[in-house]
Parts: sequence; C-alpha cells; structure tokens
Amino acid sequence: MKQKNLIVILVALLALFIFLSSCQKASFPTAVEAEEKIVSAKEQFKNNNNEKGLYLILDAILLTLPHTDYPSDVEAKILMAKERFSNTNLLDDEGFKSLWEAFKIIKPDFEDFDKSGKPSAISSIAEHFESKLREAQDQIKEGNCEKVVVSLLEAILIIKPVPQGVSNI
Repeated sequence: MKQKNLIVILVALLALFIFLSSCQKASFPTAVEAEEKIVSAKEQFKNNNNEKGLYLILDAILLTLPHTDYPSDVEAKILMAKERFSNTNLLDDEGFKSLWEAFKIIKPDFEDFDKSGKPSAISSIAEHFESKLREAQDQIKEGNCEKVVVSLLEAILIIKPVPQGVSNI
C-alpha cells in the first residue's frame, strides 16, 4: 500500500514537472513563434538583410501584442508602419512616425533617445540593438508580453530617432 502511494506521488510530481517545464517554454500562445522571428531577424541583420530583419521584428511585435493590455491603436500603428516600409523604404519618416506614435501610447512619458541616453557611436547603437533583442527574448520566456513589445520597439527606434517635424507625438 505504501509503495503504491509512493508511486502515485512520484508520477504526480513527474507530471507537475513536465507541466511546469512546458509552461516556461511557451509562456503565451505565440511565444515560440515570436522568439523564432527574433532569432531569424538577428540572422538577417548579420547578413545585412536589414529590411527582412525589420519585418521579422515587426511580425514578432504583432504576434505578441494580442497578449498585452495595450489599446488596439498600438497594433494599428505597427501595421501602418509595416505597410509604409513595404511601399517606400526602410527609413521612411512616416513609417517611423507610426512606430513612435505606437511607442508613445505605451510609454507616454518617454521623450527621445537623445534625451535619455542614446548611444552615440555606431558600435554602441549595434550593442544597444542586440541588447534589446536579447531582452525581448528573455521577456518572452517570462511571459511578460508588454516588456517584449517595449524592448522590440526600442530596438527599432534606436535606428532612427523621432523624424524631423514630429516633436509632439
């Protein structure tokens, strides 16, 4: 009888361990896919396929947004930026304006990287960019969708600060 109870307890503990392990790997329904997009984006940037890398990051944001409490305007602005970039070019002011508007909805008190410690050297910008992508991957594992979106937007927005004429987003 004691041996049966011990076996039942061990099986229950094993099932609990397996359940908890699977929760960490996919902390929200699209976590695995979002992380794959970030990993692919890093690879694209390494190979100088910047446009493809940017689209992959935007896709990761769009996969994560439904699991946040952010208003639907954020998603609309990300989609608008993505469409703008595909119809014009990677550094399109209107596309970046849409991204900044989305970011300002999420972080209304943020002013600009120039006022909050923007890295100045190209190598520092690259390190900051990589750091933000890594941060997003860590947040995916923790299931913190809001921070995933913020980190990914910060990675993109470091590329091009607020466009000229867009001071009061």
